[in-house]
Amino acid sequence: MTTSPEQVLDFWFEFGSNYSYLTLMRIEEAARGAGVRVHWKPFLLGPIFKELGWKEAPFVQQKEKGAYAWRDVERRAARYGLAFRRPSEFPRSSVLGSRIALLAAGEPWVGEFCRRITARNYVQDQEIASPEAALAALDGLVADPAAIIRAAGEDAAKAALRAQTEEARRLGIFGAPTFFAGGEMFWGDDRLEDALEAAQGRLPQPVRGCAADGAAGASACVSRRSAAPGPPCAARPGRPCRCSGWRRRSCPAGCAPGRPAQGACRSGSAGRGRAGYSPAS
Repeated sequence: MTTSPEQVLDFWFEFGSNYSYLTLMRIEEAARGAGVRVHWKPFLLGPIFKELGWKEAPFVQQKEKGAYAWRDVERRAARYGLAFRRPSEFPRSSVLGSRIALLAAGEPWVGEFCRRITARNYVQDQEIASPEAALAALDGLVADPAAIIRAAGEDAAKAALRAQTEEARRLGIFGAPTFFAGGEMFWGDDRLEDALEAAQGRLPQPVRGCAADGAAGASACVSRRSAAPGPPCAARPGRPCRCSGWRRRSCPAGCAPGRPAQGACRSGSAGRGRAGYSPAS
């Protein structure tokens, strides 16, 4: 008996990132519904921005872009049914929370911890850098929260987060959230669903374009949608075939565009139509 390969998604996030907030609040449920396992990858954007030559976060440095981004986050939060409050301090330091999330990356409580930390920032407008903030987020998740915080303060945890951030830079990450799945990189909260599809092996294939049809003197679509066989066109070569429904925007196999919203069966191809096409009168 063979088993299918595990479907996984690498999720790179930063607690200080406003768009990461949107994804952190919904990724665990979305991934569970898609049958995809999440690899939690906390990192720090500050060192990456510095290497890119940015003194501040782009949303701070470019005021117009920042104003748009805050309104966009508000709209997206409303779409998802998430509470949101623009924090009075941005971006907030997230070093301690990131170290803890990295320590807990393989633990079943990591998702809940991450949601509590990011909600503290973007819903409650409270700081997330102190041990007290971490203790509150860990409450009820582990038997000894203080031990987790002590571990996050050790040199090994500090080095691990530095290495994780360096790995993000090596991978070409320039913002958060970022996802890797199916050999592809996806950036932004609005690419979560695309990344989940890639993890499932459902990455869309490129459209191959159009080829000229000498018989009809027009172009015939040869995209993936038109490649599948369908019911017979039921028209003699050269006789028009009329489109119906949404399929009128794509040309069926064996037909080439004629008049608007119509097509003509190619010579020798009258038996290769698509659903939604019928002989015109």
